[in-house]
Amino acid sequence: MTEPDGFYVAPPVDRALTVDDVRDVVREQFPELAVATIERLGDGWEHEAYLVDERVVFRFPRYADVGRGLVANERRLALVASAVGDVVGIPRITRWGTPSPRFPHPFAGHDVIPGLDASDPRVPPNAALADDLGRALTRIHAISAADAAAAGVDTSVVHWTDLDAASQQVRGWIDAVPEIRTLAPAACAWLEGTPRQPRAFDGTPRFIHDDLQMEHVIVDPATGRLSGIIDWGGQLGDPARDFSYVLLHGGWPFFQRAMAAYDLPLDAAFAERTLFSARLGAIAWLADAVKRGRSPSRELAIVPRVFEIA
Repeated sequence: MTEPDGFYVAPPVDRALTVDDVRDVVREQFPELAVATIERLGDGWEHEAYLVDERVVFRFPRYADVGRGLVANERRLALVASAVGDVVGIPRITRWGTPSPRFPHPFAGHDVIPGLDASDPRVPPNAALADDLGRALTRIHAISAADAAAAGVDTSVVHWTDLDAASQQVRGWIDAVPEIRTLAPAACAWLEGTPRQPRAFDGTPRFIHDDLQMEHVIVDPATGRLSGIIDWGGQLGDPARDFSYVLLHGGWPFFQRAMAAYDLPLDAAFAERTLFSARLGAIAWLADAVKRGRSPSRELAIVPRVFEIA
């Protein structure tokens, strides 16, 4: 969904949910759990997530269609786990909640993957995380289209990033939030100067995470090394999309190290396309933060990582 000015907005929630609701419905359907503690982890476009007893994460759909897709999502998770689950924690649904008067949709729970998300300031910086991500993405991107189709992925739909359309969209966001020209003048000038676009991806589409933001990368809080990857979209597309998030998180040397650890063929324009996509993402995130009245400090820290490259 989009707002009139083109900004993305999550579909509206079609039910109410409070911590008391979570406590009641989990106790009712999973009596083996004490439900002594409940922590709201956050929400996304599709779910609200709660940690129960510090060991089970329950995801409650924001609207009915998400609930109907839980079984299909579990098939994708099983596919990913078969490829990378021996070295990277992948959520596996262990508890299936059913609709009830307390909550109208199916919901699901999985054992928590220990660690912190990679964007957490408590995580110790470790460049070796790039190696971990490069190796993990090798195995994820090596999942065949046939196996993805067998797991229920619609392989007739391929996520190609149309850089021309994306550029026009982000230029519109700059116009809608002109104050970001003051916050990030060089970045805005780059885009409004109509930069040369890299060659479009013309290789074989690969199975990608499709939303590899660092909030979805779980790391060991003691070492900063990769522990798990959560919140899977999972579809066929350009591997540069996953790597653009790696670049946004760690900057150019970190991205290059991850790319060096990646053991699948890459096209000649891969790095240039990844950088272009990451720059669009950095500007878009900044515009979105300002538009919604949030502090843009996180986004302002990201912009130099993709614009101040020697």
